[in-house]
Amino acid sequence: MSEENKAPEQTAEQEGGLTFPCDLVVKAMGNNREGFVGEIFDICKQHMPELQEGDMQVKHSSGGKFTSVNVKVNAKSREQLEKLYKDLNDHPDVHMTL
Repeated sequence: MSEENKAPEQTAEQEGGLTFPCDLVVKAMGNNREGFVGEIFDICKQHMPELQEGDMQVKHSSGGKFTSVNVKVNAKSREQLEKLYKDLNDHPDVHMTL
């Protein structure tokens, strides 16, 4: 089947392996400092207003230097997800996102 004859869902899956809307977990890892977790949650909530605090899990590194914030999201589009990741990566204390 040629690319132009594929259904939109098939093309979306081929391009990134995701079909939207989709549920996934966004992870941001960064410096363990006061306010970091709330700032990450606020960034996520700007892009996905329906988020609840119960959608978030926080873990601290064994040495206490880093924090990992996992947020369960329902992404409506690739563009929404890309904007979220851009804003998370622009945060000065974020070292990595997954």
